[in-house]
Amino acid sequence: MLNGTTTEPIGQIFGVSQLSQLTYVPVAGHADSFLVGASDADGFSGWSNLQINGPVLTPPVVTIPNPIVNASSTAPITMSTLVSATNANNEAMAYILYENPSDGGHFVLNGTTTEPIGQIFRCVATLPAHLCARRRARGQPLGGGE
Repeated sequence: MLNGTTTEPIGQIFGVSQLSQLTYVPVAGHADSFLVGASDADGFSGWSNLQINGPVLTPPVVTIPNPIVNASSTAPITMSTLVSATNANNEAMAYILYENPSDGGHFVLNGTTTEPIGQIFRCVATLPAHLCARRRARGQPLGGGE
């Protein structure tokens, strides 16, 4: 960018006075290579290599302190007590959940049963406190409010 405006096509030559106004906008997860040279009335310096690496992509980290939970009843279990995630980049984040189709319980979000068993679904990170899993014996509804 030069003076806040995207510059001309590849191969653009800039004057010495413009260099202090020239910025580069890196792309996360990518590296760009440049050839840099200078010239004056006496000749050309030759090319020097410059590489700019964009910021490293850092995916969220999921924490499950107790990967096996022994439920003491068929009461709903709030998922935020079992799972958490952190995001070093402070980007918008979503939880992605999959229920094994051979299991008997199901997810309930705000009182409504979520996607059919065996499908992957997303839940924005601001909702896990309301995401509950109800465990039930296969084919045996819990009754009331389900």
